[in-house]
Amino acid sequence: MADNPHCEVKFLRGSWSTKNGASAVFEVADREFLDTLSAIGGGQRYMMVLAPIADDEELDHDKLEKADRGKTRVKQAAVLCQDKAYWKWLEAAVLDLCGLEMTIGDKEGAAIGMRKLLGVESRAAIGKDDKVGQNFDRMKEDFDRSAGRIK
Repeated sequence: MADNPHCEVKFLRGSWSTKNGASAVFEVADREFLDTLSAIGGGQRYMMVLAPIADDEELDHDKLEKADRGKTRVKQAAVLCQDKAYWKWLEAAVLDLCGLEMTIGDKEGAAIGMRKLLGVESRAAIGKDDKVGQNFDRMKEDFDRSAGRIK
């Protein structure tokens, strides 16, 4: 799950029962947020913080778009790290660009190589730092081109 998932919600109703305790029903405005929660399944506990907004309050769409782009990049990075073709490409790229020889045999090794290549401590930086994100986009494009996935 993302570090700080967030979206606009609307409280619909609440109820109390002696069997199940309190429950609340919210309408979620973001399908990706709902999918993220659904993928985890029931039973996970969370801390919830609600900040009221007016019906006419404008959302910062540029900020939301940037956050969505960051989430997409982080997901793409995770998928790449599971791709064995990427592992071989990454070994060569890390040697060529960083002067480090490494053998990648699993997704964790690929994540280490990706972080070395991008010069970051965590893949989360791909989604948070625009410059790192742009470097990731170029790296992914180079790999996709070399793998014949794009021309």
